[in-house]
Amino acid sequence: MSGGVERPAKFARGRSALSDRAFLIYSFGNGCSSLGLWVQRLALGWLAWQLSHSELWVGAVAFALFGPILFLSPFFGVLVDRLEPLRTAAFINVLMGAWAALLAILSLTGLLDIWLLFAVSLCIGTTSAAYAPIRLSIIPSIVPRELLANAIGISSMIFNASRLIGPAVGGAVLVALPIAAAFLINAVSYLPLVYALAHVPRRPIPPRAHQPFFAQLREGFAHAGANRYIRLQLILTAWGALFGRSILEVLPVYADRFYLAGASGLAALSAAAGGGALLAAYLTSRLVLDSRQLQLGSILLGVVNALALLALPLWPGLWLGLLCIGVVGFGSTGSAVLSQTLVQTEVADSVRGRVSSLWGMASLGGSAFGGLVLGGMLYLLGISAATLATALAALLLPIAAWRTAWRAPHEAPVEVAEPVEDPSEPV
Repeated sequence: MSGGVERPAKFARGRSALSDRAFLIYSFGNGCSSLGLWVQRLALGWLAWQLSHSELWVGAVAFALFGPILFLSPFFGVLVDRLEPLRTAAFINVLMGAWAALLAILSLTGLLDIWLLFAVSLCIGTTSAAYAPIRLSIIPSIVPRELLANAIGISSMIFNASRLIGPAVGGAVLVALPIAAAFLINAVSYLPLVYALAHVPRRPIPPRAHQPFFAQLREGFAHAGANRYIRLQLILTAWGALFGRSILEVLPVYADRFYLAGASGLAALSAAAGGGALLAAYLTSRLVLDSRQLQLGSILLGVVNALALLALPLWPGLWLGLLCIGVVGFGSTGSAVLSQTLVQTEVADSVRGRVSSLWGMASLGGSAFGGLVLGGMLYLLGISAATLATALAALLLPIAAWRTAWRAPHEAPVEVAEPVEDPSEPV
């Protein structure tokens, strides 16, 4: 920032990341995979509820899907900084497709009970823990720096467009076809992404020093802790995922028990969350913000998320639920996009995989653990009291963190549309 004067937030009008051939190829494959993923996630949540009719089991399956990220993601982050990310991502997506195919086979043969569903979900979650830091490192490895913020926003838009369409497709599948069809759709959806990862043009990767494994692990934690933006953002992301976004992991309970709307209600609520998330991803992808503004925006949207949760238990009408869940999707996704953009902008390429793994651990692992906690609270307190307690907790840290973020010094905006001198320099 020249002259110490803060530049206001603005919308970018320059080159889109989709003009980059590598990102375009990746986005097509990623869109297909994301659509299949949301079809499967809807089916898994509904199947867990149908097999158990237990809030605890629904939360446990959600935790199995994302909980391993809490414990394994930092270790996989070290491996990401040692391996070529695109080829590794292709291998992991082949494995994810195999897990989806296994679920389809077990469902068709009638062998799938709640314990086996939990076990396979845990395998999927462990594989996802390996993929999380790699996924977060793919975009910086294929697009130049000046397109990074726009590319992250577009990638989030694609993911959340799938989040809007996928539940509708999944709901139709649950009503008209055996649930195994949902798992089969997801298995097939990985093929375009694997093809894209194998053919996308790569940016040159600078040589990296080989250090002992645990020394590299400590270096990633040290880098995140030394940067004030990354440090606070990781804490805020974990807190928001734990209390603000965890409701999205137990939507089957709300759809069937609170709104009495069954599978069609679950599909509608999931689509509402996807619609709000898609709008947030579009708006945030167009913004040009400095690091301070990214952090303040992330905090503000976390407050919006919590306020929507406060309103949700006021009346058990599905229309109010759709509105509130849509705002939850908007607030949580907008906050996450700004948070990820801030972290990816502040981190150095040499530790990107390790720091990305910490962000994934905070975001996905926090949401999974939050689903487990909220499932227990729903069981013990009932829906209204548990939702209210979660909403109040979601408000606490953002309000406390606002003052710290507001006092941070102003810095140059993260430009989306204007080129930098050397797009291959560390971010």
